[in-house]
Amino acid sequence: MLYCEICMILIEPDEGKCPDCRHKKLRPPKDNDPVYLLSKELLWSGGIEEVLGENGIPCMKKSTQGSAFNAIFGHFGDIIGFYVPYAALEKSRELLADFMEVGEAEGGEELEDIEYDEEEQL
Repeated sequence: MLYCEICMILIEPDEGKCPDCRHKKLRPPKDNDPVYLLSKELLWSGGIEEVLGENGIPCMKKSTQGSAFNAIFGHFGDIIGFYVPYAALEKSRELLADFMEVGEAEGGEELEDIEYDEEEQL
């Protein structure tokens, strides 16, 4: 895998450039590089942060909606992108897969499957 420093996503080496920003200067990821994990509604934000924090995994959040959108519709429709250090990516995926399953088992609304396909990243 290669890393785009601009978009903070992992890319297959055969792609040659970032699918989002078209940046061609890609490099192998370093352990501390922030890497896209997933995007979820603001409602899930606290739970995701808690699961990661309890396991010693720092995360960075990035809103995908602009301030004009939030002024009109409020923050509840906001989608949050989560980024974790590359070294903690697989562990984060495992933890959050378990967290999402528990949410479904407790009678929560049906959730989207967590997808890790780079094409669906921010």
